[in-house]
Amino acid sequence: MAFKQVNKEEIKDEIVAEIAEIEKKAKTFFGSESWQNVLIFFVFVVLAFCFWLLQYYEKDWGDKSAVPTLVPTQTEEISAPPAASQSKLPQ
Repeated sequence: MAFKQVNKEEIKDEIVAEIAEIEKKAKTFFGSESWQNVLIFFVFVVLAFCFWLLQYYEKDWGDKSAVPTLVPTQTEEISAPPAASQSKLPQ
């Protein structure tokens, strides 16, 4: 049984031609305006899904920590409400 000699250049050219034909068909099929809108929609769906995953797993990854803060004591002038006689609102 004899094997046929294979020309690598011919095979390479055939593969490149097939890929170019498939690419042309895909551009024609997905190039219409309706498909562009569908693809944009699916991009946003995938993006929303990623944000949902981040929120879902934030429960496990989040950490609560207390940050000590210093609050200066308030003086009488700041914390006391104005007296009725000092109020500028009509009565």
